[in-house]
Amino acid sequence: KLNGKFLHITDIHIDPNYLEGADPDSFCHKHGKKRSSESGKYGALGTDCDSPEALVDATFNFLKESITDIDFIIYTGDTARHDRDDDMPRSQSEVVNAHSTVMKYFQTAYDTDNVPYVPTIGNNDAYDHNDVTKNDKIFKKLETIWKPLGLNLTSAFSTGGYYVQDVIKGKLTIVNLNTMYFYNKNDDVDDCSSSSSAAAIEMKWLAYILQRYSKKKGHQLYLMGHVPPIDDDGSKLYKSNCYSQYMNLLGKYGSTISGHFTGHTNNDNLNAILPSSSKGKSYSFLAADDSKAKHMKKQLGKTSVGLFNAPSVIPKNNPALRVYTYNT
Repeated sequence: KLNGKFLHITDIHIDPNYLEGADPDSFCHKHGKKRSSESGKYGALGTDCDSPEALVDATFNFLKESITDIDFIIYTGDTARHDRDDDMPRSQSEVVNAHSTVMKYFQTAYDTDNVPYVPTIGNNDAYDHNDVTKNDKIFKKLETIWKPLGLNLTSAFSTGGYYVQDVIKGKLTIVNLNTMYFYNKNDDVDDCSSSSSAAAIEMKWLAYILQRYSKKKGHQLYLMGHVPPIDDDGSKLYKSNCYSQYMNLLGKYGSTISGHFTGHTNNDNLNAILPSSSKGKSYSFLAADDSKAKHMKKQLGKTSVGLFNAPSVIPKNNPALRVYTYNT
């Protein structure tokens, strides 16, 4: 059996342009007629402002001082600020700088040679919000920035942005998905029903990986990505055919998948995938705030896979992160 601790952090959204006391209606980029009490040193809670550098500094200082006994780190993406401000459009160099800056934060807080750090791509991490294409230019940039991590970035990453990474050799492997291909707001990629689409190619790759690892006795997999298959209210976030295929893969290989980790929604949330037929050939998601949630405890014994969604650093809600104790 494996046991230990790991860190799950997500949605940092660092914004070097954040101004303390600025008007939240300007995304905290401009001062209004009066100084705002909403936008403090560490951010503007519950607004559309991104994370000030002071908050990111404080987060990593806390990690360095208080979260020390971890075996590995998963970071489920959304590093750069949102491109919401028409008066201050986000440049490509700003996106790259955000990735480099956050990489340095992790390297300063942890010895990434000995504590594996496994990052993924969010919907604000490419040059165009929500749009990530096959052979996207950001993949090559990230390969360069992430090079010191010694990640297993093969041609699957340079063409599709996904990869497989051992975190405990021979025992625990992370399948790092590019959920942007499945995301229903990415108009640059067709649904998985189109066999030539980047999403369909990634889904076939995932099926192959799951099938391969299911034959390795005692070897466990974690799946991670930025966008979860369902939102907090249970609505689908993946394209229709991708959603169906993904759900069935999770159900089919539930005994191989020990955990599923995402971000994106800014909410601390637990969902589950359950068999929806007595023969266990079809599966459905159960959202934690679904009307069925009060029965969730009863249902959990039937769970194929638990889906863990982490709260964010960006102060849409109170900034937060997760430390898991694992025993698989």
